[in-house]
Amino acid sequence: MKKVLTAGLVSLLIVVFSLEKLGELYRNRRPLEGIKYVPKPGLLKTISLEYRMVLADFFWMKVTLFYGDPKFRKKAEPADWDYIEKTIEVVTELDPYFFIPYYFAGIILPLEADRVDQANKFLLKGLKYLKNEWRIPFLLGFNYYYYKHDYLKAAEYLEIASKLPGSPEYLPKLAARLRYQAGDLRHAIAFLRTMYNSTDNLELKKSLARRIKAFEDILYLTKAVEIYRTRTGRLPGSLEDLVRAGIIRSIPREPYGGKYYFDPEDGRVKTTSNFRMVKKNEQKE
Repeated sequence: MKKVLTAGLVSLLIVVFSLEKLGELYRNRRPLEGIKYVPKPGLLKTISLEYRMVLADFFWMKVTLFYGDPKFRKKAEPADWDYIEKTIEVVTELDPYFFIPYYFAGIILPLEADRVDQANKFLLKGLKYLKNEWRIPFLLGFNYYYYKHDYLKAAEYLEIASKLPGSPEYLPKLAARLRYQAGDLRHAIAFLRTMYNSTDNLELKKSLARRIKAFEDILYLTKAVEIYRTRTGRLPGSLEDLVRAGIIRSIPREPYGGKYYFDPEDGRVKTTSNFRMVKKNEQKE
């Protein structure tokens, strides 16, 4: 018992002393190079005992002071970002339920350091512990969409985010749109139907139904294009060719007020509305 109390006291004294030194460095705007050493997370977990959250706060303060230093912002080097990563790793090991470090890493590492994989590693760790925090899978989806251009992976994480408490109502449609961009219409429709059946919000149901109708129409027309190509050996010049060939009776009415068309450049069926309501004066004949 005496050894346990001694270890806890030592840990607490280390924290207090270090916080005092950090405050001095911050007030005097002295260079921060001298505080780049990061202890091993395992060692800190062993000696910190019930003070783990205190130590986590301490090391998180180190990150914020280091990142906020004007000299760092002007000329950060790879070693500086390595230090920030290692320190965030310590913070999330000491307190894996601390949301802000995951959020910081998910945004700042790819944006300012071009470290997308490292950011996603932290976000995946956060997803493991903070299962009801929608912003973590949302950031994963954004990183896969914006930095990696992996629309299917982005859609998967946005779908996870959309099912969590407090998530915005637009996420299901955004996830489905990404699947559409990736050409995965069947899964997009299935996902939208699941969201439609799981909500009691009438306005959201109406919006989801409109998107489902548009995706189903595009899938229907895409199948018709494939039949036309099989029969003729070439792609149609327009969707009207499908009607003239007797493959479909008519082109479905687009639920947003636009028109479906065939894009010969990429061989896909699209809509002039871009899945947004078209005003009457904007509708094309």
